[in-house]
Amino acid sequence: MGYIFESTVNTRPILPDSLRYIRSDVPTAVSEAERAWLIGHGITTVVDLRTDAERQRKECPLIKDGRFSYHCRAVTGGDAVPGSVEEVSRSYIAMVDDELRQTVVLITSAQSNVLYFCNAGKDRTGVVSAILLLREGMT
Repeated sequence: MGYIFESTVNTRPILPDSLRYIRSDVPTAVSEAERAWLIGHGITTVVDLRTDAERQRKECPLIKDGRFSYHCRAVTGGDAVPGSVEEVSRSYIAMVDDELRQTVVLITSAQSNVLYFCNAGKDRTGVVSAILLLREGMT
């Protein structure tokens, strides 16, 4: 399966043949058709990994849509661009803290399928995806 939305550039499932976990860049222009698709596929838990300041700069309209259970769970340590290749791995390690653990528990225990994202859907979303894949037994 390729990308899911026309309004994003990085939205896709992380598990083969499953819509349990959907990673994305921030969906700022989700159409009603895309919202209906999410609901129709049981994807009604939304986890926003961005900081309050990031959410203010780029709002996700799903936060105001009562059909979704929207959770603001800032993952820190990945919101700055590393200055060197060596700093990239350090920034990923800095993300792994108790807040991230609680976020993973929220995602894995959700009663519905989950859409989660940061700004670009790469660094913070990638770290969360790697942890979820490990928990699913993937290597």
